Amino acid sequence: MQRAYFPYAPRPQQAELTELLARAVRSQAHVAVEAGTGMGKTVCALAATLPACASGARVLYLTRTHAQQHQVMKEFRRVRERSGLPLVGVALQGRRHLCLRMAEEPELAEADADEFGRMCLDRRKVAEANVLGSALPPELARVPACPWFEQGLRRGTLAVEDWARESAPFAEELAARAALEGMCPDHVVRNLLADADLVVAPYAYLLHPALRASLLRGMRCELAGMVVVVDEAHNLPDAARELWSRSLAVDSVTPAMQEAERLGDPVCQGLHASQLLRALRHAGSGLVAEYLVEDDGPVPEGELEARLLAELRCPSPRLTQALAGFAEHGERVREQKRREGKLPRSCLGGAVGFLQRWLLEDEGWVRLVEGSPARLTCALLDAPQATLPLLQARASLHLSGTLAPVEQYRASVGLPANTPIHRFPPPFDPARRLALHALDVSTRHEDVERDPTLLPRVEEAVRGLLALDRKTLVCFPSHALLARMSPGLPAMAAEEAGLAQTDLMRLVQRFRRGEVRALGAVMGGRLAEGMDFPAGEVELVVLIGLPYAKPSFRLRALIAHHEARGEPGWSHAVEAPALRRAAQAAGRLLRGPEDSGVLVVLDHRAPRLRTLLPDLRGSADPAGEAARFFACGATR
Repeated sequence: MQRAYFPYAPRPQQAELTELLARAVRSQAHVAVEAGTGMGKTVCALAATLPACASGARVLYLTRTHAQQHQVMKEFRRVRERSGLPLVGVALQGRRHLCLRMAEEPELAEADADEFGRMCLDRRKVAEANVLGSALPPELARVPACPWFEQGLRRGTLAVEDWARESAPFAEELAARAALEGMCPDHVVRNLLADADLVVAPYAYLLHPALRASLLRGMRCELAGMVVVVDEAHNLPDAARELWSRSLAVDSVTPAMQEAERLGDPVCQGLHASQLLRALRHAGSGLVAEYLVEDDGPVPEGELEARLLAELRCPSPRLTQALAGFAEHGERVREQKRREGKLPRSCLGGAVGFLQRWLLEDEGWVRLVEGSPARLTCALLDAPQATLPLLQARASLHLSGTLAPVEQYRASVGLPANTPIHRFPPPFDPARRLALHALDVSTRHEDVERDPTLLPRVEEAVRGLLALDRKTLVCFPSHALLARMSPGLPAMAAEEAGLAQTDLMRLVQRFRRGEVRALGAVMGGRLAEGMDFPAGEVELVVLIGLPYAKPSFRLRALIAHHEARGEPGWSHAVEAPALRRAAQAAGRLLRGPEDSGVLVVLDHRAPRLRTLLPDLRGSADPAGEAARFFACGATR
């Protein structure tokens, strides 16, 4: 069955991987697979999962980046052509990426998923009433209609939907086509979801409860009917923790106080809102001043509550009841703004909601203060709390080129202990890659502090490698070090923090056209993971150091969390993620069987990578050896 969907002549390992994944789908099981770069994991996963659609299953393919989403849609087109079946695939992005009102209403970019969803739904209801000529509910009388949604209702979206079913466009392509027709891209996408066989979406559509519920409503199915594929699965635990964690900037309490003043300073349980918010701001500022060390710091258990109770002079149950009352005031503010057609946000409600979250007593979380800006944070440590929906799916396939230690990954996302784990060796001839590491340099903070010549020597080594004039990807451990070194590397065009996706792709296109010969990227970022550089587009990859996370209290808390579960904390929280990010960046080099090139790691700690890169060896002259490798026809 899978062979009928595979669009190429499969290599032996691809046939084995496809059958392995198909067995998991047939038996409605979970499986974790590590298969190296160039294996063709995406096409294997599609060929293994899409046959299940004939029996009513749906495939949810989760990706971290737009580039990964593009790759899935490209392969889906080929798989569909091979199968000869009218399969429907939809590339899904958040409404904020598809909404055509963003350019006209900048405040929409600041909306969270709930706020955006409320506003969008109301404007659609008004548009529907305009088209149908029906009466509006009083609460929507001042809400403007979405002109793009209304246009779609009046003209119909079937033509664009038929085009999308036929062409399986990228999300950006569908948005452009819908805009050209004067209709809402998200309207078209939502109509397509109902009969989509494949939905390609960001991780958040599974991890975020509201987004997951919206997706399931749109697809008209339950998780039990879905086969979930997790692409670049090594990123899932961190993504889950980040998505569920919550912060409150101390300065954001001021607008909450201003909102309370406009409401007449409401009273709940004998407490004025202004009293509560002043106490929160005072306590928050005090905690930051007392416990912040460099980037963050621990807040002792019960400390925030104790300070609030002392200043407010009230018992804990009374505070809890007052918070519930103020939360209702916040909801009324949201409702009033909603009726006025404004962003349904309440600063009071947001501050109170965060405080309610902070005061909950639950395991797997840590409370801390952070800087830049000064804020209180409830950080999730226990990722399985967020990834639990995976266990409710019909089957889940977890794929990555760098899952090792795979047993750690299985525990970190809460998969059952008997979940099968499979590792496939690299699919290409190792003689086509020369992998070297320098012996005398490092970017380790302590080493750099002790020897101020280290970073200049690293920079000089990079210049020597760039002088080889090969298509080069230079990967840094952080944006900070990239920004620090970029001025001394004028031949390199660098990825900047926060660069828009369209600007990032323009940078990549300049590299592909040969306008620049070197790209600067960050390990763990969009260029160093998920971005495909096929057909020898990259000949030389330089890793500047190893991307160990900067020491912090949050990191120490994560280490302690794993150790409390009987797991190796340092390995789980620090070592394995750093080595995976480095190996992912190294994987940009060989993408096809005819590719060849050189990997150079500029850090004497690089032997730690040999569990993932067994051919890596030390060199006193990496640039010289690389030059000889290229001169000999790029094989060892």
